[in-house]
Amino acid sequence: MAMSNKIILREFAYFDRQKVEDFLSSIENGLTRERTEIKSKINAEAKGKLDIGVVEVEGGLGRKGTRLQELKASTDASLFQRLYTHLEKQKLIQVLSRIGDENFRSIETGDILEFVGEIKLPKMEILMDLFTVYLPLIGLDKIDENNRQILLFLSKLMQQYGVNIKIMLQDKSYNVIATLIKENLRVPKRNLNGEYKVLCRVQKKMKEGESFDLFSFMPGIKLPEEIVQNMIKTFNENPNLTTIIGEPFEIEDFRIGYPAIVVTPIAIYR
Repeated sequence: MAMSNKIILREFAYFDRQKVEDFLSSIENGLTRERTEIKSKINAEAKGKLDIGVVEVEGGLGRKGTRLQELKASTDASLFQRLYTHLEKQKLIQVLSRIGDENFRSIETGDILEFVGEIKLPKMEILMDLFTVYLPLIGLDKIDENNRQILLFLSKLMQQYGVNIKIMLQDKSYNVIATLIKENLRVPKRNLNGEYKVLCRVQKKMKEGESFDLFSFMPGIKLPEEIVQNMIKTFNENPNLTTIIGEPFEIEDFRIGYPAIVVTPIAIYR
């Protein structure tokens, strides 16, 4: 397979190697994990023949031939480049820095998108980290027992299910949300905030009237509206918490509504 000679260096903040390998295996009808590269060089003035391992020197008519054989293992970066090259060649990647009405209508489940935008951790992701370490500092040890138990349970669930992120594009009218598998993170969660590229696959495009809960007791099970509103009220009445978070809590910090796209990240990089 001919590969592009263009050198592309990426710094990965998130990398799902299993998905990259699965997609490559499907495209290439099997996955080559290692490859052999043979380089030949012709020099002058040598006679006779000598074999040393994988280096072979031949003499003949005053010329010397050297053949070097290298076994190269596939790294995350090389696998990703192979996949990206395939997808790009087949024009399967839609690169988006904004979503308009026309883009949104054309996007379908299963599409491969590359978003260029800002990753933002939802306020609840930040709160969960604070909850486990700085309870007395931010006054969460003084909230009512019911809310404390809910926060504790959500914190444990989030440690199990992953990290929620929002991908903020130029036009903030459309929400893009994703859940990251913690084992695939290359940077601390707090370092995810900022400008990135996200290669992902569309998991779901919401319809009018649908919503997606960023945090729930179990995937697919929504928090009751009464609990959500009570938590928003409790958090916003805590001056230490609102100062640390920087903004008051809103329903969008728990539940994302239409128009929105839920994606499955393959890699996040700069």
